[in-house]
Amino acid sequence: MVPVAEKREFRVADRTDMAATFVADSLSGGLSAMAEYRAYIVGPDGHFMRAIELDCRDDESAKEYAKQLVDGHDVELWQADQKIGAFTARPVTPPK
Repeated sequence: MVPVAEKREFRVADRTDMAATFVADSLSGGLSAMAEYRAYIVGPDGHFMRAIELDCRDDESAKEYAKQLVDGHDVELWQADQKIGAFTARPVTPPK
């Protein structure tokens, strides 16, 4: 039986108290290559209010992480000058 690489995610707080994800490969004992992304929190006027740096293993991982940042504000995910995705906050409907 050939051992299968086990991937484990570790969250490490950065200077903005957000978490960056690192993926450890249990067979090699090293860290997988990570790509740099930025998630921009979009204000009500459409301008970026804040940028959050993300280190993720691929676009799909970065998208999943960026979706978690949607909390009343839209989020745009970028890698360098390429827009990877946009995530819209659900409109809050006041109770009647």
